[in-house]
Amino acid sequence: MAAANFGEPAHPDHADRYARAHEFVDVVTRAQQLAAHVIAWQDAGAVDGFTIMGSTLPNELTTFADHVVPILQRRGRFRTEYTGHTLRDHLGLQRP
Repeated sequence: MAAANFGEPAHPDHADRYARAHEFVDVVTRAQQLAAHVIAWQDAGAVDGFTIMGSTLPNELTTFADHVVPILQRRGRFRTEYTGHTLRDHLGLQRP
């Protein structure tokens, strides 16, 4: 059985490509400010969704859901309920 090589990347460019493909914005701010950033990015057409990555999950996710989501909902930027009972309903897809 061959030993795995955990030293150098298999190809010199792989590490750099991986780093560029997984760039993110580090935001430490108040709920109102974060909601304003989300809305500004949406208005600019720069985003259509977000991935929330916290360093202290689930605490940061809970904080986001409890404080930022209600602001976005009041401003009409985050749904307050689902449109149907299935994913197909939510996406507005016809039944086959």
